[in-house]
Amino acid sequence: MHEARFIKEVGVDQESGLTIGKIPLNKRTGMPKQENTNKRSSMKNEALHIAILANALAGHQNASLVYSKNEALDILSKKL
Repeated sequence: MHEARFIKEVGVDQESGLTIGKIPLNKRTGMPKQENTNKRSSMKNEALHIAILANALAGHQNASLVYSKNEALDILSKKL
């Protein structure tokens, strides 16, 4: 599942938990073409990410494919 890998490994800054925007992707692999130096986030991306994290905490099946409850709590604590 490319989306889960992207969300966990590429689309989120591991230190702050904030989403990273405008990452040029390889269409075949779904992974970045190059290292992204743009660490900016947007409210829209953050809202979607928080919704995924909240659904993981609530035990929703699709969100649980991306994050465990412990992972979701860890990321939310970084965002705050």
